[in-house]
Amino acid sequence: MCIFGQIIDSLTINLPRYGINNFHPSDLTKHQGAGPAPYDDLSRRQAKTSVWSVHHVSEEVDSGEVVGKSPPFNVLDDKGHLPDDPLVVYHKLAEALSPMVFFLVKELVRNFELNKQGWIDSIDFESQIPDTIKEKIMQPVINDQLTDIISVPDDYLFNPG
Repeated sequence: MCIFGQIIDSLTINLPRYGINNFHPSDLTKHQGAGPAPYDDLSRRQAKTSVWSVHHVSEEVDSGEVVGKSPPFNVLDDKGHLPDDPLVVYHKLAEALSPMVFFLVKELVRNFELNKQGWIDSIDFESQIPDTIKEKIMQPVINDQLTDIISVPDDYLFNPG
């Protein structure tokens, strides 16, 4: 799940064979931005970059074990400011999300095929995400380009040849 914002009971959390993972747009390994307002945390800390954290869902919001993090991405515009509109920032964050989802699903499928039990312990997203995507997510946020179109990973992710 991604930015779900609701508490899930332990029965539901423990029901899926491979657990439930959440994509949260802040660095939970550094205790940054947990909870419903990661944009406010960015602003308060005057952050220049952030990451996506993938963590196991627990009954306490954003407190489950972190499975992995994205490479850092730029949250500032070309003037070095955090955009006033959180949706513009979240739209920028989405550029790093699709490759992470791809690699998480790939690991889940691999575990299923190997009949491996239990939740995923860790994924090194940073080493798997190609440099072209890392370069793209470090480009400045474009304040006036909030669209319904979210970019997807390079084709080679889906056709590794």
